[in-house]
Amino acid sequence: MNVYVEKKRLKQYKKWWHYKNHLHNDIRNKLLKIIKEEQELQVIKFAHTCLIFNTLVIIVSWVITFHTEFRYELTWFVIPFSIYVIILIWARTLILELKLLRQYTYISIGVLYIFFIIVACIRQQLVDKRYGGYFWFINIITIPLFYYIAHVLTKFAKILQYTHQEDLNLLSTQLVGKLVSIVPVIAILSFETFSMAFNYPELHVQTCTYMPGATLPTDDKTSKDRQYTWMYGNCTNDIEIDGKLISKTEYYYPRIVVTGADMKLQASIEAEVPLKFHALYTMLQAVEPVILVLTSQILLRVCRLSVYDILNARTSILELGLAVVTLICLVMEVVLTTVEISPKFRGPEHFNTVCLLVSFVFYTPAMIFRFYAMGKLVDRGLKVVEIEERGEKNLSKYGSEIRLIHKRSSMMLSKHNDHHKTYYNQHHRKHMHMFNIV
Repeated sequence: MNVYVEKKRLKQYKKWWHYKNHLHNDIRNKLLKIIKEEQELQVIKFAHTCLIFNTLVIIVSWVITFHTEFRYELTWFVIPFSIYVIILIWARTLILELKLLRQYTYISIGVLYIFFIIVACIRQQLVDKRYGGYFWFINIITIPLFYYIAHVLTKFAKILQYTHQEDLNLLSTQLVGKLVSIVPVIAILSFETFSMAFNYPELHVQTCTYMPGATLPTDDKTSKDRQYTWMYGNCTNDIEIDGKLISKTEYYYPRIVVTGADMKLQASIEAEVPLKFHALYTMLQAVEPVILVLTSQILLRVCRLSVYDILNARTSILELGLAVVTLICLVMEVVLTTVEISPKFRGPEHFNTVCLLVSFVFYTPAMIFRFYAMGKLVDRGLKVVEIEERGEKNLSKYGSEIRLIHKRSSMMLSKHNDHHKTYYNQHHRKHMHMFNIV
């Protein structure tokens, strides 16, 4: 009799459990669909707002910059902000379809390219035609770079959409939260960059005041030795000495101070010449938090690195190289932001030569390697995703790096399944107790 009763209770429980799950899933799916549609509308509005606001800020900055003849150059401040907005839009649009995400990514990067590359080339063509062709060459060669960045971000999003299908909105919110947390750092460094660019005209005027042979500013825009009307003439241009061209800043730089004028000229040159490098690398420091967020997310979510992997040196050469080169870039940015002419350098020309050498020989290749490494790691992660989608078991035909990422993903999946199994068993046993089955 007891056995019959227990079987009857079990049968009732199964019917109740099936009905409850069916009803619960039906309601849940409808609610999730409504919530998803509403979230997508909010994300689209957010992306449109960011794009419009970013475009307006860029246009206003260029208008002020052109109106003041680059005396107050706001673009130094706007560039880090624009890059930040690109990644912010990308992180928030992760919940959308890949096609829509790709559109917003390409549009936001296109806005950056148009206003800071093409407009800069037009400005250089109008101001100094001698270097106009050089800047247009830079314009052409940067097209593949911007396309490469947009392409890598799209593939990165595809990986995240696959690995976080169930909690994609949570992931997007977390990434946005990380980006919001770095706003103070970006703001401080951007304002510092703007302050340097803002002070440069005053330092130029101060230098030219004590420069021998310098002429006062004039409204004559036909002068070849000045770019803008607020600049002094015959101040920092090149002069011919013994058949060689040398800048007046280098030639008249007082290496031995005799008079008070020499002291003032030396101090003005030492303040003006390094300022462009300081402003440039401070701006790059303002962009670094965004790049570091992307780097960390690629290593953690694409390569599936954990603390255990790092402590046991279970990393590929490319992953380790990316981490090391990133650290080197941070050190070079700090050094080039703080380095001064005196007492390390013989003069302004020696300072410019060394800084340009470090920039083009060391820093630029290091940054190129960082972008290449991030793109390569994303390609490997996407390959692993394709393997997992096909359910391949034999990975002998793939490289060791891909097998390593797949091994990490298998371990992560195993841990996730164990956690899910434990939760399911506890939940199931709870309802079994309700019917006195267990």
